[in-house]
Amino acid sequence: MPWNSRFLPLLAVLLLTGSTFQAQAQEDRIAFLQVKFTENTITLLASNTVPGRLKPLRLVTAKPGVDIEVQTSTGEVVWLEQMENPLLERVEWSDESGVMQTQYVPRSEAEVFVRVPVLSSPQSVAFFNVEINDSGTGAQVVKRTLIGSVELVF
Repeated sequence: MPWNSRFLPLLAVLLLTGSTFQAQAQEDRIAFLQVKFTENTITLLASNTVPGRLKPLRLVTAKPGVDIEVQTSTGEVVWLEQMENPLLERVEWSDESGVMQTQYVPRSEAEVFVRVPVLSSPQSVAFFNVEINDSGTGAQVVKRTLIGSVELVF
């Protein structure tokens, strides 16, 4: 039996497996969104998709900043990420005694890039401002306010 006929089954398996991996890679995509934040609005400036997969959802606890939710066309949240509020610039310095100081300086606008997974169906990305306040009884009250959302169809 010639050498090429012995390797033909192996070659077929490799080719079929390679096409399966290629199809899987084509399904997993990440969208990079360039978003402009102003005081009460967001604007999608640009978007681009690339092959790849983001890490799965992790347990997220409420913290001040911005929540980014990817929602299906039915409104189901399928992915959530948190980021610091881009309208608050964090400035750090050490004082005369060497103690680190932090101050947040408000900005009127900011542009950021965010990464979100691409769904196979139409999706939206919603941005929420998250504030955490003391209720006066020792419990914390989480207030989420919708800044805006963008519809994505890839």
